[in-house]
Amino acid sequence: MPGPLARVTPDAAPAASINGVSCAVAGHTSRSGRVLNYPGHWAGLGLLLLRGTVGITVAMQAWLAIASTNADLLGAVPAAALVVCGVALTVGIFTPVCSTLVGLGYALVLLMPPGAAVVPRLDGAAAIVGLAAAVALGLLGPGTFSIDARLFGRREIFIPAKGNSDQS
Repeated sequence: MPGPLARVTPDAAPAASINGVSCAVAGHTSRSGRVLNYPGHWAGLGLLLLRGTVGITVAMQAWLAIASTNADLLGAVPAAALVVCGVALTVGIFTPVCSTLVGLGYALVLLMPPGAAVVPRLDGAAAIVGLAAAVALGLLGPGTFSIDARLFGRREIFIPAKGNSDQS
């Protein structure tokens, strides 16, 4: 059985699309676009770099916030969640969910008063840059070089032709 990014199609021509999902009639080759677009080549490397930068930065900032304060368990939970999201962003799994949570964390940093220790405290400029990068990741997706692309990557659905039924 081929991997999730393999393109398995029979030999011939036309293809159809049902609700945006690429479909090929048995006996025909699909030349339609991808079902899910995971940018590859240079764009994929750029997304890998962005994911790694944001993920490592978030994880380190949250880890240092946990280590540098004497917060109780309830105070450490949001920072620990940001550490997990940072690691998940770095490897590229559940990227839309993790980038949304990281973006919410940065938005909380911007909106919370300086005395509140719900999330790691950063200066405003770092929070704005982190928020912009998290939003960019959420909008662009994980890219080809991610676990998300391997798990949920390109797929094609093959519909057998009407006359080629094995039923009698």
